[in-house]
Amino acid sequence: MSNLKWRRLNLARSDGHPPAGQMCLLRMLVMPGGKPMYVAGRFGTNPRDPVGRKLWWFPGYGGSSNPANWARQYADVQWAAFNTPEGGELDG
Repeated sequence: MSNLKWRRLNLARSDGHPPAGQMCLLRMLVMPGGKPMYVAGRFGTNPRDPVGRKLWWFPGYGGSSNPANWARQYADVQWAAFNTPEGGELDG
């Protein structure tokens, strides 16, 4: 995965995040100290709100997270999309 293209995460812009369901890798600097952390997963809408547009983070290990709350914990959040061997998108 050395050819990943890193982009700064910006959920307010359509080009500032991957499409919903697209597998991606996040790189976040954990505060304080700025140690990098990498997490694979995908962004998607809340399954309980079918008409909602807000994106949530669904890490590969399960659960979900509200990216609006990340500013207190992480700095310099970047993402890079990648494809899985099966084609790159997940249901849910």
